[in-house]
Amino acid sequence: MAVTRTTEEQALGEPTQPQTAVADGAAFDAAVAEFLSYLQGYRQYSPWTVGAYRIDLREFREFLVGQEGHVPAPAEITRPQVVAWGLALRGMKPLTIRRKYGCLSSFFSFLQDMGRCHGNPARRLPLPKVSRNLPTVLSAEQVQQLLAAAQTPDRRLLVLLLLSTGLRRSEAAAITLDQVDLEHRQLRVRGKGNKERVMPLTAEVVEAIQEYLAWRGPTQSDHLFISQMWGQPISGARIHRIVRALLERAGLAGQGITVHKWLSRVATATAAVRPSRSATLSPPIWSETAWTSRRYRNSWVTPIWAPPPSISTQTAKPSRRRWRGSTAWSGQTRRRQGMNDHLVVGRGCLPAPDGGPGQARPTESAHGLAAKIEQFLDYQRSYRSHSPLTVSTYRCDLSQFCRWLIGRLGHLPEPAAITRELVMQYAVTLSGRAAATVCRKITVLSVFFGLLMDLGELDTNPARRIPLPKPAGRIPNAISEEEAQTLIAAAESPFERAMLLLMLTAGLRRSEVGAIRLEDANLENQALLVRGKGAKQRMVPLMPQTAQAIRDYVAVRPVADGQPYLFLSPQGQRLANDFLNRTLRRILARAGLAKRITPHMLRHTFATHLVRNGVDVRTIQELLGHSDLETTANYLHSDTRAKESAVSLITTLTGSAAT
Repeated sequence: MAVTRTTEEQALGEPTQPQTAVADGAAFDAAVAEFLSYLQGYRQYSPWTVGAYRIDLREFREFLVGQEGHVPAPAEITRPQVVAWGLALRGMKPLTIRRKYGCLSSFFSFLQDMGRCHGNPARRLPLPKVSRNLPTVLSAEQVQQLLAAAQTPDRRLLVLLLLSTGLRRSEAAAITLDQVDLEHRQLRVRGKGNKERVMPLTAEVVEAIQEYLAWRGPTQSDHLFISQMWGQPISGARIHRIVRALLERAGLAGQGITVHKWLSRVATATAAVRPSRSATLSPPIWSETAWTSRRYRNSWVTPIWAPPPSISTQTAKPSRRRWRGSTAWSGQTRRRQGMNDHLVVGRGCLPAPDGGPGQARPTESAHGLAAKIEQFLDYQRSYRSHSPLTVSTYRCDLSQFCRWLIGRLGHLPEPAAITRELVMQYAVTLSGRAAATVCRKITVLSVFFGLLMDLGELDTNPARRIPLPKPAGRIPNAISEEEAQTLIAAAESPFERAMLLLMLTAGLRRSEVGAIRLEDANLENQALLVRGKGAKQRMVPLMPQTAQAIRDYVAVRPVADGQPYLFLSPQGQRLANDFLNRTLRRILARAGLAKRITPHMLRHTFATHLVRNGVDVRTIQELLGHSDLETTANYLHSDTRAKESAVSLITTLTGSAAT
């Protein structure tokens, strides 16, 4: 069959398709071409952004051809097709998936505004979670090595300019001579989105510019950096190659250093000067979001402390026995917690995708609802990037619902046969449980049926807007200062003292204590990199006694080859959460405290103490690693000073003067 290519296909870089597929996709291709023209001409997006949108829409077109056999018109594309494309993107980075979905939503939104379709099938789709890692920066020694490797005036100026101003490589390549004001030591920079900002120049940079201009000589180009061979402005890719050459000359190749790390270096240095005001970072590096600038504030100390030579940081060999909470459990724990590894339904069970001990006898649960549950769990694991503990909790909640359905109906129904009445009856059976537990179980059902709706397998969500119990608004429990001092005095070993001080003076969760790596502790500058929930990182300061307690523990730390974690069990393994609980119970027994104290209460004590001493809630949120400010606001109820001041103003009721 003859193959033809339309102009729109050539613009999209489409592979050749049969004549029928081209005819079917003509409406889609025309809409894409109009959308890209709108972005470039009207919205004035950069060529890089338009090119990325072109690639994303091309991939979506190829997916439609593979799934449907043809490319439907934009008005005929449904939400299940869009969701199916998202599931096909599993394995990509969460940011990449978010960008592709954002492109698709903007595309359909544009067509909706133009009257080409009646709805946006990509609107408000569930997106994968994005980890928030602190930026990695250069150390002072690495900076000196780079400056020593820059032997020519152009290379030295490039290094100094990037380090002292935090320019992107594309911004450095686009600098023209009229943007440089040597008299006032200023540089006008045009950044992403055609946004301009003015950067101050140090005396050393000004001197380097003058030396470079004298060395370069006269030229017809008005750009600052030009190619000595061709006399043309250099590109961002050329700057990237120059950086690689400098890194090889400085002996820093293979360490993952990029130009963007130099931007991190200047941003982190600025935050170190004024760590209490992240807003001052935004104009120099020009970040659209507060988080992008605030994460430089959270990393104002570079972890450069190295472990002693006797401690190896090689990759750990897999152990035959793992503590609860790790990726593999012992056989006894698997039998005791079998519901986490298998979807238990009646007399049979559905093995999890990653397998498990033994072979389950196939039952009717291998099809229908049980199969959809496994698809949902895989979606939460591989697409939404939820943690294994979250996926395990979802499995338990859905397993409990399936067992109730079998007990209520005598069999496991198809998802379409589950009605709102059944979900409501199941919710009533949860009476007596904690309100937060009931809310979670019903919410999991709602999310599960919502995914089936997005896939086009259900018309309604039977768990949507089910009345939920009102959670109790409890104030976090904390211990007093006297009790905290008693606990610290009762700590006998360096490990016990370091664990208590980390929770009391840094507010770490027990899982965060066990996740600390050797390279995360910067004892010289008294800072600690914390790897929190949701793959979010934060930098917390350490008190001098806490840093000293960690040093004392490192001196007696069990020698375990291949263990990168700071705290280890006596057997040389990574700490489990239960191990910290047992350790705290032993300390409580020695301290003679009859009060029930948990590791999380020590974290509550840290936050409560900060609130009572007038620390603002935003700072407490960053120290605790909370995503939602409302979670941190719960600690405000423990501060009674404002209430006492307000009550003291009431003098007319009693006729007495305010005290």
